[in-house]
Amino acid sequence: MRDSVLQTITEYNMLVRGDRIVCAVSGGADSVAMLYALCIFAERFGIEVFACHLNHGLRGEESDRDEAFVRDLCEKMNVPLYAEKIEIKGETGIEERAREARYAFFDRAVRYFDADKIATAHNAEDNIETVIFRIVRGSGLDGICGIPPVRGNIIRPLLFTSKEKILSFLRDAGQDWVEDSSNHDDKFTRNLIRHKVLPVLNEINSEAVSNATRTIRNLSADSEYLNSEAEKYLDDKPFMNVSVGRLPNALLSRVIRLKCENFVKNGKQVLDFSAICDIISLIRGEKTRGGITISKDLRIVREEDKIYFVKTGTKPLKSRVLKAGESRVFFGYKITCTAGEILVRARRDGDKIKLEGRRTRLIKKILCDAKIPQHMRDLIPIIEKDGEIVALCGFGYAEGGDKGCVKIEINSR
Repeated sequence: MRDSVLQTITEYNMLVRGDRIVCAVSGGADSVAMLYALCIFAERFGIEVFACHLNHGLRGEESDRDEAFVRDLCEKMNVPLYAEKIEIKGETGIEERAREARYAFFDRAVRYFDADKIATAHNAEDNIETVIFRIVRGSGLDGICGIPPVRGNIIRPLLFTSKEKILSFLRDAGQDWVEDSSNHDDKFTRNLIRHKVLPVLNEINSEAVSNATRTIRNLSADSEYLNSEAEKYLDDKPFMNVSVGRLPNALLSRVIRLKCENFVKNGKQVLDFSAICDIISLIRGEKTRGGITISKDLRIVREEDKIYFVKTGTKPLKSRVLKAGESRVFFGYKITCTAGEILVRARRDGDKIKLEGRRTRLIKKILCDAKIPQHMRDLIPIIEKDGEIVALCGFGYAEGGDKGCVKIEINSR
């Protein structure tokens, strides 16, 4: 096990001399072995090792037993420990809420020790279980690359080490551990995969774990390369040229995803397969105008040879009069009154417009045909001058209307 862990630490530059590392220790075999390994390597890498333990209180006396075991272990190993006990209420979504509580606790532990990194004890089987689960759900290449060895300040030195090697290491060291009874409950998807799927894979090939681990590492290398290539097409501008449509799908889909993630600054923008396909169709399609609403935060708009990333919002559009020279942003559009006065407002029942080169239609029908979600249709700005509708943002100007009274631009901020 030592060689495997050392190789992972070295290959992914997990440790830097002077690092203060907090080990997340549950008391199970994996986390106990990780704590031991990092203490063994502490002098070699010039690091300080600490430990943290979160008692979720989900298993009553057993949870308290685990905490007592970890406290005793850390005392014997002379490793400083930060521990908390919390209560997670409710009967549904416990796994996800426990996970969120755990990572919030990690942040507190890092602050408590003024540490640099958190080490978690995910092993090779955990990684394979994650990949199997994502394949069943339907995932792209990034998803089936499994758990990242390093993510932010989180390191996973056991990620490519098998359970068999971990248990052998502990037995040789004469070190015991505690068992979490919930790990035997197949109502949890991960346990079901561990108990039912992995044994079948091992029957097919006794080297299934090591072979699958090698495949995951190869796929990760491919994914990293594709991401580095995709980043060459990124910049700070809120649009892309449709010429990116010439890229192969494997690269174009990543350019789109990374662009969206970079543009939406209040959180990672999640794009599913269907949304990416719709955006690719918008880029490569013959129509030079159109749009796709991705979420309450983002809308993708095509204007001639450019694809714009437009920030949106959920607040209802309030009517506002703009006088000559005034500008204001509405639903991702910068609207400037260039002459007289204009009224910017949301749609009303019965609103109609004759867009240039088209027949007169209800605005409600135009928005419906464009597949604008119902809850966002009242956010699309309508420009009115002297009681007449002169423009529908995102769709164009009214034929014969006073286009000289207003300038409409995609908001680039």
